[in-house]
Amino acid sequence: MKSGIIIGGGIGGLTTAIALQQKGINVKVYERAPRLQAAGAGISLASNAIHVYALLGIEQSIISGGFPIHSATIKDEKDNTLTSLGYAKLLEQFHYPAIAIHRAVLQQKLLEHLAIQDIQTGKCFKTFHQTGNEVSVTFEDGSAAAADFVIFADGIKSAGRGIIQPGIHPRFGGQTCWRFVVPHGDTSTDRSRVVEIWGDEKGKRAGFAPLNGADIYGYITLYKKDEAQFKNGFQKDKLLEICKNFPEFFKELIAATPEERFFKDDLCDVKPFRGWSKGNAALLGDAAHATMPNLGQGACQAIEDAYVLAHYLSTESSITTAFNKYEKIRYQRTKFITDTSWFINQLTNQPSLVKKILFLGMKLDFSGQVDRKLMKMLSMKYLDQL
Repeated sequence: MKSGIIIGGGIGGLTTAIALQQKGINVKVYERAPRLQAAGAGISLASNAIHVYALLGIEQSIISGGFPIHSATIKDEKDNTLTSLGYAKLLEQFHYPAIAIHRAVLQQKLLEHLAIQDIQTGKCFKTFHQTGNEVSVTFEDGSAAAADFVIFADGIKSAGRGIIQPGIHPRFGGQTCWRFVVPHGDTSTDRSRVVEIWGDEKGKRAGFAPLNGADIYGYITLYKKDEAQFKNGFQKDKLLEICKNFPEFFKELIAATPEERFFKDDLCDVKPFRGWSKGNAALLGDAAHATMPNLGQGACQAIEDAYVLAHYLSTESSITTAFNKYEKIRYQRTKFITDTSWFINQLTNQPSLVKKILFLGMKLDFSGQVDRKLMKMLSMKYLDQL
């Protein structure tokens, strides 16, 4: 029986642990944080992610923790609709819903399907070595662990990627982002929809999605030229000024959010690369293919990784063969999503005139490109190859 180590107790790492244990493979998860507490705010799980959780038999548990997405709309600053997508036809075609869910809630739902003894916190990865068919991992506290393989699900700043692919680094997308969660009872916002607003300025967007019966997740992005631009600390008044031309319903969300509920970070991805593994060590999720958040597929792709990797580790006697097949079937799909999301990100960084032309194209959408790309993204037919 194979045994494994997973570095990282986020969504990708926990889903991988569940998938591997269902295949009869013993794994332990090592998380650097002193306790499992998801950072950030909300995320979306599209039908492809729920499909994987259905294959693992836990989709109802996951769905119960989130809020179903019925429609998604992109608007301009004047509240005019640029494009809108109803999810009824997607549900009919792909059979699984899309939901918005708080990261912490999703993490807790996943933990319900794992034994507490299989997760160790406060374990900051230091390095790994392979001797024969065994991989040994050491941690900053001096402790160590050994298994047949190690999977790095340790995020966009992956320490594992720094060893497997030392020349690969995060790529800055030109925007900074504020994320926040506001209690729904504090606003009059319509909770039946997901909305994104595209501003006239470079990189300026904002949006919101219902997370559950109590909370709404929101975000704001703005073009960022350099590190010094936003070093003066957080000021809610500054965000309200940035969004002064936005519809009133969004400004109401900002005003209702306590300052401690805002999280700021720079938006980055990792340019697609080959070589996700080295010997009996492999990368998963953002460590392998971090993407900009424009398509809402970051967590979804890590979840798909987990299922595919568990399949090959359970069916291939050779771990390196399993890792190679995992990358082969996943690379083009993740590259498509990373490239498409990067393209959207760079479009939003364009000057006002370029964006107005883009808005016109979104209204016409005469080529149906949006629908075709969406169907390609959500389709899970490639799993038939497994």
